[in-house]
Amino acid sequence: APSSTRGLPAPGGIAGAGRRYKQNQGFATVRVFYGTNRAPSGDAKPALFYGKGRGDLQYGYLNVTIPQIHKEAELETQPRWAEYTLGIDEASMRRRYVLLDQVTPLAKDDFVRTLRQQVKDSPSKDLFIFVHGFNNTFEDAARRAAQMAYDLDFDGTPLLYSWPSQGSATAYAVDEAAVGISGRKMADFLETVVAQSGAERIHLLAHSMGNRALIEALQTYLAKRAPDRRQHIFGQIVFTAPDVDRDYFVDAIGSLRSAAERVTLYASGNDYALRSSQFLHGAPRAGTAGDVIIRL
Repeated sequence: APSSTRGLPAPGGIAGAGRRYKQNQGFATVRVFYGTNRAPSGDAKPALFYGKGRGDLQYGYLNVTIPQIHKEAELETQPRWAEYTLGIDEASMRRRYVLLDQVTPLAKDDFVRTLRQQVKDSPSKDLFIFVHGFNNTFEDAARRAAQMAYDLDFDGTPLLYSWPSQGSATAYAVDEAAVGISGRKMADFLETVVAQSGAERIHLLAHSMGNRALIEALQTYLAKRAPDRRQHIFGQIVFTAPDVDRDYFVDAIGSLRSAAERVTLYASGNDYALRSSQFLHGAPRAGTAGDVIIRL
């Protein structure tokens, strides 16, 4: 379809010779560009490169390997038990698991130049930015962003924005505080990507608590633009199970809707995390289905 009307592709199955990401020696490699306000940990290992602490806005790209045995929507994860994986070589690991294989931090100018080249060389000039939710490490988020691009057979350029979640199910309050200050950092990232990536269409996808960073980023970004320059900047904006106060979301979406060609909300009545958040906050969440579901 023409780029002016096409949206994000629907999952079309893993197999097929026409897929963008080709399998070679039992795995495929997906490159994801990223922005993050996590502080570098000082550890050179890709899985540990960015930690839990807050930092300045960082840029770069990463590579994730997807095994040939991968099943759509799954995230094949290596066991945490060292005795199980100790005797498995790197090539075998890549053939079994979705792995964060490389992290390459870049200065902002180098990031823009490399991203522009990637967009130029891609089959389409679309890109998406994924924002992860609560209880995610940088590694978790990187693997999920790459898995989505692979499963969608996305013909554009995938990006990730990672805020400093602690990656712990017991650190909800810490994550709430971190996501609350991350939206403005993400707004700067959005500014750079929109103005300098060379993309024709930019899609935004957020999950769970990450929707808070996305909403704050959009509000901050749009506030810097004249009212007549806020229309249809983005392609699709997808709010997935947003762990956001329902009333706040309804109020916020009114000023954000016109910035996209299409806005989609995915809600659930069986999401344990959302039910727990609703109990904690004493108010419905925007991602809750049933009687309180929001109709955009």
